[in-house]
Amino acid sequence: MRLVILESPYSPANGHPTEKNIAYALAALLDCLERGESPIASHLLYTQILDDQVQWERDMGMDAGHAWYRAAQACVVYTDLGTSSGMKAGIHKARARGIPVEYRTMKDFRWKERENADEPIQQSEAAEELGAGREAPISAAQAQNAKASRSPEGNWFAAAHQEIDAV
Repeated sequence: MRLVILESPYSPANGHPTEKNIAYALAALLDCLERGESPIASHLLYTQILDDQVQWERDMGMDAGHAWYRAAQACVVYTDLGTSSGMKAGIHKARARGIPVEYRTMKDFRWKERENADEPIQQSEAAEELGAGREAPISAAQAQNAKASRSPEGNWFAAAHQEIDAV
């Protein structure tokens, strides 16, 4: 799997509430996984323990996230909700280290398949190569039900889709 750092907005400075930015980032994580990538979204991880509104804590989280560029093979930037100052800092760090920067949108993300389909989710070529000997992929509905059963938010795919469509 290709190691990628995911850049997407977190704070509401882009004009969207933080909750919408988080839902978008979660969908972007899934998009990366379906491409056969291993993504890290430090803005989702470190904001669980650091306050993004406290500058020294934000700086600490950004420094920790940027440290991952030592191992990353690409920086993937999801742009549907704009490009924040934190994203720009990540892009700058990637370019300074000679790491490719790829810009993506979620326009091609298979929302309806993820929300309603009972057909298996198609694996990317890279995932198929790595998946030799594994059991068949579960259906989108099975994945959704599994997530809903362990998530107090329930069907976050449908919620994220509605939020992002409103953009």
